[in-house]
Amino acid sequence: MTIRIAFIIVAGAFVWAAQSSVGAQGSVNAGVYSAAQAKRGAAAYASNCAACHGADLGGGDPVPSLAGEKFLANWKTVGDLYQKISTTMPSYAPGSVPPKDVADIVAEILRVNKFPAGSTELAANGEALKAIRIEPAK
Repeated sequence: MTIRIAFIIVAGAFVWAAQSSVGAQGSVNAGVYSAAQAKRGAAAYASNCAACHGADLGGGDPVPSLAGEKFLANWKTVGDLYQKISTTMPSYAPGSVPPKDVADIVAEILRVNKFPAGSTELAANGEALKAIRIEPAK
């Protein structure tokens, strides 16, 4: 009986820890990318995105802005943004950007939008990133 109780306590601790880490990263305001990742993302953005979206991510008719209020209005989760970039961008070669570069580009977009950097990097996994909400900076 004691082993069973110990197992339940340990299993509960693992579940709690997993939920806590997801909760802590539930928002872009929690520092969900690293500064080093955003720096790599700036170079990948310049190579793959700037020609259409502009060096300042401002976009232009008909290319959408990746910064400011218009950006916030268009995106609900980091996973949705990651998925859109990885499957449809750049427009002249959809899906050609490697997954790690897409994650780095998303980190750069978050940096430009003044979301804080943290100590971990965004994963190159659109489904996992859907748990991270894009909401106004705090």
